[in-house]
Amino acid sequence: MITKDQLDAHAAWVKGEPGGVRLSLSGANLPGANLSGADLSGANLSGADLFGADLSGANLRGANLSGANLSGANLSHANLSGANLSRATGVVDAGTDPRGYRFIGVRHDDGWRIAAGCRWFTILEAKAHWKNNPDALARLNVIEAN
Repeated sequence: MITKDQLDAHAAWVKGEPGGVRLSLSGANLPGANLSGADLSGANLSGADLFGADLSGANLRGANLSGANLSGANLSHANLSGANLSRATGVVDAGTDPRGYRFIGVRHDDGWRIAAGCRWFTILEAKAHWKNNPDALARLNVIEAN
């Protein structure tokens, strides 16, 4: 469980304010947590269980999500710039396209969801949206192959 006090202390840390403390939830058990819109930039969430968590609109810029379980998580409109997703389960990082959009596949029970820029698509929706973009289609193929 993440408390408001922890989030407030982290927000102060992000701003460089006195008393700020970087949020460290390494190995935390947070399945289904509602972190929608939370500023988790630079937070340590390595090894955390975020199965089915709502991270929509969350700022995860530079966050350490290595080894985290992100299966079924909602990452729509989340900022994943510079986030460490190494060894994270339930996700595939298909890299950044020439426009600067990072393609992240998130495994859900009914198939992959794709987060890229402000987009949050199923594979079929993504293929239809980027049907004329060979680079994007290649990134979707990487995700689907996993």
